[in-house]
Amino acid sequence: MDLKLIGVIGDNMATATARLGEIEAERSERRIKHVNIARFLSTLKQQDEIVTEFDEELWYITVDKVLVHKEGRLAVMFRDGATV
Repeated sequence: MDLKLIGVIGDNMATATARLGEIEAERSERRIKHVNIARFLSTLKQQDEIVTEFDEELWYITVDKVLVHKEGRLAVMFRDGATV
Protein backbone atom coordinates (compact mmCIF):
# COMPACT_ATOMS: atom_id res chain seq x y z
CA MET A 1 0.00 0.00 0.00
CA ASP A 2 1.24 3.48 -0.88
CA LEU A 3 2.56 5.48 2.11
CA LYS A 4 0.82 8.62 0.83
CA LEU A 5 -2.51 6.77 0.80
CA ILE A 6 -1.88 5.49 4.33
CA GLY A 7 -1.21 9.07 5.44
CA VAL A 8 -4.44 10.31 3.85
CA ILE A 9 -6.42 7.51 5.47
CA GLY A 10 -4.82 8.32 8.83
CA ASP A 11 -5.69 12.02 8.45
CA ASN A 12 -9.28 11.16 7.52
CA MET A 13 -9.53 8.86 10.53
CA ALA A 14 -8.21 11.56 12.87
CA THR A 15 -10.69 14.09 11.45
CA ALA A 16 -13.59 11.66 11.78
CA THR A 17 -12.59 10.76 15.35
CA ALA A 18 -12.39 14.43 16.34
CA ARG A 19 -15.80 15.11 14.79
CA LEU A 20 -17.28 12.10 16.56
CA GLY A 21 -16.03 13.53 19.87
CA GLU A 22 -17.70 16.88 19.07
CA ILE A 23 -20.98 15.16 18.19
CA GLU A 24 -20.92 13.06 21.37
CA ALA A 25 -20.30 16.20 23.47
CA GLU A 26 -23.20 17.97 21.74
CA ARG A 27 -25.50 14.98 22.35
CA SER A 28 -24.53 14.99 26.01
CA GLU A 29 -25.29 18.72 26.31
CA ARG A 30 -28.67 18.18 24.62
CA ARG A 31 -29.52 15.32 26.99
CA ILE A 32 -28.75 17.58 29.96
CA LYS A 33 -30.92 20.36 28.48
CA HIS A 34 -33.71 17.86 27.88
CA VAL A 35 -33.61 16.70 31.51
CA ASN A 36 -33.61 20.31 32.76
CA ILE A 37 -36.54 21.26 30.55
CA ALA A 38 -38.47 18.16 31.66
CA ARG A 39 -37.84 19.07 35.31
CA PHE A 40 -38.94 22.64 34.66
CA LEU A 41 -42.15 21.53 32.92
CA SER A 42 -42.90 19.03 35.65
CA THR A 43 -42.50 21.74 38.28
CA LEU A 44 -44.74 24.10 36.32
CA LYS A 45 -47.42 21.42 35.95
CA GLN A 46 -47.45 20.97 39.72
CA GLN A 47 -48.29 24.65 40.23
CA ASP A 48 -51.94 25.24 41.09
CA GLU A 49 -51.91 28.75 39.66
CA ILE A 50 -49.87 31.14 37.57
CA VAL A 51 -46.54 32.06 39.13
CA THR A 52 -46.86 35.68 40.28
CA GLU A 53 -43.95 35.92 42.68
CA PHE A 54 -40.38 34.71 42.93
CA ASP A 55 -40.08 30.92 43.11
CA GLU A 56 -36.65 29.76 44.23
CA GLU A 57 -37.08 26.25 42.83
CA LEU A 58 -38.01 27.58 39.37
CA TRP A 59 -35.05 29.95 39.52
CA TYR A 60 -32.58 27.13 40.15
CA ILE A 61 -34.13 24.92 37.50
CA THR A 62 -34.08 27.57 34.74
CA VAL A 63 -31.15 29.93 35.41
CA ASP A 64 -27.57 28.83 34.89
CA LYS A 65 -25.87 32.07 35.95
CA VAL A 66 -26.19 35.83 36.04
CA LEU A 67 -23.31 37.93 34.73
CA VAL A 68 -22.78 41.46 36.07
CA HIS A 69 -20.92 43.69 33.62
CA LYS A 70 -18.68 46.62 34.59
CA GLU A 71 -21.32 49.19 33.75
CA GLY A 72 -23.85 47.40 35.98
CA ARG A 73 -25.75 45.67 33.18
CA LEU A 74 -26.96 42.15 33.97
CA ALA A 75 -27.05 39.18 31.62
CA VAL A 76 -29.13 36.17 32.68
CA MET A 77 -27.92 32.91 31.15
CA PHE A 78 -30.53 30.16 31.14
CA ARG A 79 -29.81 26.44 31.22
CA ASP A 80 -31.12 26.05 27.66
CA GLY A 81 -28.37 28.38 26.40
CA ALA A 82 -30.54 31.49 25.95
CA THR A 83 -29.22 34.79 27.29
CA VAL A 84 -31.25 37.86 28.24
